[in-house]
Amino acid sequence: MPSTSPIHQQHGLNAIRPYVPGKPIEEVQREYGLTDVIKLASNENPLGPSPKVLKALEAALPELNFYPDAQAYYLSRAIAARHGVAPDMIRVGNGADGIIRELCVSYLEDGDEVLTSASSFPVYDISAAVMRARAVRACSTPSVIAAASSAASTTTRRTPPNPATSTTRPPVNPSRASPRAPRRA
Repeated sequence: MPSTSPIHQQHGLNAIRPYVPGKPIEEVQREYGLTDVIKLASNENPLGPSPKVLKALEAALPELNFYPDAQAYYLSRAIAARHGVAPDMIRVGNGADGIIRELCVSYLEDGDEVLTSASSFPVYDISAAVMRARAVRACSTPSVIAAASSAASTTTRRTPPNPATSTTRPPVNPSRASPRAPRRA
């Protein structure tokens, strides 16, 4: 017997404003009558892919019919060896957006707050909203960063404000957290 209850989207989605990406080069060329346009946003490289990348892609073509190793076994170990850390300290994902989303799904609960830069990439706000958390924007001054780092369970820093260059600090010992910070800061 079919269910009579309606299907509803989870309420975290109501807080998400659609992301508006930058215009593609072709659209800018048409709109402004330009022929020579270099895009310096969206993590794109105006110089094109590295010859080493093209060679690696060509070598991988015969195996494109298989799913890749989701755990990135060899890549994780190579990165860990290069940086002198254990492989389980490395997380490889589907771009920065995917890793940010995984962190939010793993650690945020209803009502949590996510402190992010005033010039932050929109994926932080979107991923927080999906988990019914609230993104709090602040200027990235040294005092704000220090206060947030001492109170947060995980701190993400971006230099420049771009998720492709994020670094994540390990959790801070709760006894070192600010006494004014909420329990789940």
